[in-house]
Amino acid sequence: MYRLRLLGSLTLEGPTGPLSGRVIQRKRLALLALLAAARDQVLSRDKLVGYLWPESDDERARHNLSDTLHILNKELGDGAVLALGEMLRLNPDVVWTDVRELEEALERGEPGAAADLYRGPFLDGVHLGEALEFERWVEGERERCAGLYARALEALALEAEDEGDYGKAAEWWKRLAAQDPYDSRLVVRVMEALAAAGDVANALQHARAHEMLLREELEVEPSAEVLAAAERLREASAARAATERTLRPIEARLAEALEEPGKRATYRVAWARWALVAGALVAALVGAIALLVDLPGSREPAAERPSVAVLPLAILSADPENEYFSNGIVDDVITLLSKISGLKVISSHSSMQYKGSEKSLPEIADELGVATILELGVRREGDRVRINAQLVDVASGEHLWAEQYNREIRDILAIQTDVAQQIASALRATLTLAEEERLAQVPTANLEAYEYYLRGNNYLYRSSCFVAEECRLALQMYEQAVALDPNFALAYAMLSFAHGHLYYWSHDLSSARLAQTREAVDRALELQPDLPEAHWALGRYYYTRRDYDRAMEEYRSVLGSQPNNSEALFDIGTVQRRWGEWEQAATKMSEALELDPRNGAYAWDLAATYTFMRSHAEAERYYDRAISLAPDMGLVYGLKSALYLTTEGNVEKARQSLEGKPDVEAGPRRGGWPWLQAWWAYLDVLEGHYEEALERLSLGSDSVTYYFAKAGIYHLSNQPQLKHAYYDSLRIVLEAAVAGHPEEARYHGILGIAYAGLGRKDDAVREGQSALTLLPLSEDAFYGTAMNRLLAETYVLVGEHDAAIDQLELLLSIPAAYVSAPWIRVDPVWDPLRGHPRFQALLQRYE
Repeated sequence: MYRLRLLGSLTLEGPTGPLSGRVIQRKRLALLALLAAARDQVLSRDKLVGYLWPESDDERARHNLSDTLHILNKELGDGAVLALGEMLRLNPDVVWTDVRELEEALERGEPGAAADLYRGPFLDGVHLGEALEFERWVEGERERCAGLYARALEALALEAEDEGDYGKAAEWWKRLAAQDPYDSRLVVRVMEALAAAGDVANALQHARAHEMLLREELEVEPSAEVLAAAERLREASAARAATERTLRPIEARLAEALEEPGKRATYRVAWARWALVAGALVAALVGAIALLVDLPGSREPAAERPSVAVLPLAILSADPENEYFSNGIVDDVITLLSKISGLKVISSHSSMQYKGSEKSLPEIADELGVATILELGVRREGDRVRINAQLVDVASGEHLWAEQYNREIRDILAIQTDVAQQIASALRATLTLAEEERLAQVPTANLEAYEYYLRGNNYLYRSSCFVAEECRLALQMYEQAVALDPNFALAYAMLSFAHGHLYYWSHDLSSARLAQTREAVDRALELQPDLPEAHWALGRYYYTRRDYDRAMEEYRSVLGSQPNNSEALFDIGTVQRRWGEWEQAATKMSEALELDPRNGAYAWDLAATYTFMRSHAEAERYYDRAISLAPDMGLVYGLKSALYLTTEGNVEKARQSLEGKPDVEAGPRRGGWPWLQAWWAYLDVLEGHYEEALERLSLGSDSVTYYFAKAGIYHLSNQPQLKHAYYDSLRIVLEAAVAGHPEEARYHGILGIAYAGLGRKDDAVREGQSALTLLPLSEDAFYGTAMNRLLAETYVLVGEHDAAIDQLELLLSIPAAYVSAPWIRVDPVWDPLRGHPRFQALLQRYE
C-alpha cells in the first residue's frame, strides 16, 4: 500500500518510507492528486491533459500522459491507475490518500479522525507554472478540504458541549476560529465556551483580540453580536463577584467543621484560619500581577513575555521562627505565578538571594533579566499578619500596583469577607472561578506540619544534598510533617526527593532507600494525582533508575502546569544529555538558567555539557559564571582546572587556576573534597612530584578515591609492593560494593583497574567490559564515556595496547570530557603507548 498525502506538503510514501526518483516528479504527483480528489469518479484523458499540459499540442500532451501513466504503474504496480478506455481512476486498494480517508471519516461520524488527518491546506505550496486550469482546480479543492476540516472541528466542539466539557469545546472552537479569524459567529462560540468553562477573563481577552484584528487589518468595527456577548460576560462576572462576597454560610460551616474540643484543637483551628487567609492573600497578589503585567505601560516587546521577579523584603520580627513562614509565603507567590504561561517568572532560588540586599532595583532587575519587580514583605506576630506588596516597573520607577494587608486573625468569617473585598478587583479580569479556588488552596491545615515542611525545604536546598547530614535532617523534617498530617501530599513529594537525593548522591545506595523514594511519591500522587511536585519527584525516581523515557514524561507533565519551573526544564536537559542530544540539552539548560540566573549549580553543569561538546570557550564562560555565583563550590574550580588540561595540556595553568582560591585547598563545605584532594595530587603527578602527591591524600569517607589514587601513584613511581597493597585494598572495597550493587557500572569499571594492577588480566578485562555492558554509550552518552576511559586504562595496565587505543580513538571522535589529545600527551598513564604508531597518529589527528 502506497500513501499519498495531499493535505499540507505533497508526499508519496511506500512500505519502507518516502519514495524518490522519477515517480515523484511534480506532474506525476499532480496526476495522482487529480485522480485521488475524484475518489471513485473517473476522469477522461482529455480533461487530465487540459489540466497538466495545456501548453502542448494534443499529440504531445497525450504522449506525456501515457508516459506518466507508464512510469506510475511501473513504480507503484500495474493496478495503481485503472484505465477504462479513455477514462482513468485511482485504485484505492493500491494508493491510500488522506483526502479520501478524511471524507470517509466524516461519513462514518468520526470527526476526531478527520481532524487529525488535516495537516494543512490542500497541495500547500504546489504550483505548475503555466497550468492555470490546474491552479484554479487546486484553489477549489483547497477551499473544499478546508470546509471538510471545519465540519470536523465544529462537530467535535458541539460534541464536547453536549458532554459538558466546555474547556475542550473552547479548544475546538479556537482551532476553527483560527481557520477564519474574521468570522464573528466563531468568535462568539469561543467566548461562550470559555465562559461556560469558568474562564470569563480569557473569553473577554478573545473578544479584545478579535476587535483589534478587525480594526488593524480590515479597518472595521467588530459585529454587534461580539460586542453584545462581551457586555453580557462583563455583567455576569460583576454579578458573580458580588454574590461571592455574601457566601458567609459556607465559611461558617468550614469553621464549624474545623472545631475540635481541647486546647490542641483550638491551636489547629487557628492555623487553619491563618492558612486560608494566607492562601487568599497569595491569590490576591498573583491576581494583581497577572492583571497589571498586561497594562500598556508594563508590556515588554511583543516577542517577549512580560517578566517579573518577586523580591523578598527583610522584615525584622520578634520571633526568628517566622523566617521560615515568610519565606514560605514568598515561595507560594512565585509558584503560583509560575503557572501563568504568559509570564517569565524568576525562580525562588535566585530571587531569595536578594533578601536584605542593598542593591538598587535596576541593578537587581538587570542581574535577573526582568522588567518588573514585586517587592514583598511578610511579617506574622501572634494572631496578626502584615503583608506589604508593590509592583514596580523598573525602567520608569512607576509603582504599577501596591497594597498593604494588616489583619487580626480572630474570626475567620470577618477576615475572609474583608480579604475578598480587597482582592475582588485584582482577580476580576484575569482569573477564572476555578483558578481562584485553586490559588486559595493550602497544602495543609496543620501549623506544626507546615513548619516542619518549611524546615525540610531549608535543609534540602541549602546544600542541594551534597552534605549527607543536611539531607538526612531534611528527611526527618518531612517525616515529622506527614506524621502530623497524613494527607499532606506536598510533604510526601518532598520526602520522596530527600530519599532520592540520599540514593542519587551515593550517601545511601541501599534498595530500601530506593523503595522509600517510590513509596513516598506514590502516596503523594494517591492524595493529589495532579500535584506537579509529585510528578517531578516521580521523574527524579525514574531518572535515578535510568528509565529516561518515563522520567521525560514526568518532567514534561510538570511543565504543563508550571511552565516557569526551572528545575523541571533543567532536568529535561539532563535527560537529553544522556540521550546524546547535546544541542537540545544545552538549550534546555540555558532556558533553566535564564529563569534561575543566580544558580551556580546550573551554570557549572551547563559548563560540563559544553565541555563534553568540546565547546571549550563556552565551557570556560559558564565555569567562570558558576564561580562568581558560588565561590565556595570547590568542585567547580577543579572542573575549570581540568579544562586547561583538555584544551592545552597546560599543567601549570591548571594548577594556577586553583591556587589562592578560597576554601579550595581547605576542602569546601559544598562538596568535592575527596575529589579535590585527588585532583591536587594528580597535578603533582603530572609534574613528577610523587611524594607531594602522596602527602595530599588522606583516608576519609571516600575510600575508593583514596585507594585508587594512592595505588596509581605508587604504580607510576615504580614502588611495586606499595602499589600491590593499595590495589588490593581497592579490590576489597570494590568487591563488597559490586556484591551489594551489581548494577552499578562504575564499581565494575574501577574494580577492573584494581584487578589489572594486581596482574589478574582476565578478571580485569571481564570487569571493564561488564561496565560497558551495564552503561553503554547507546543508553548513556554522558556518563557512559567514563566506562570507556576506565576500560582503556585497564587495557594499558594489562598490556593490551591496541585495545586501549581503540577505546581512546572512540572517545576522541565523540562528545566526551577529560579526554583530548593535549591532555593525553602529558598524562603518564598512557606512557606505555607512546611508541605505538597508531597512538602517535591518533594524537596528531586530534591535536
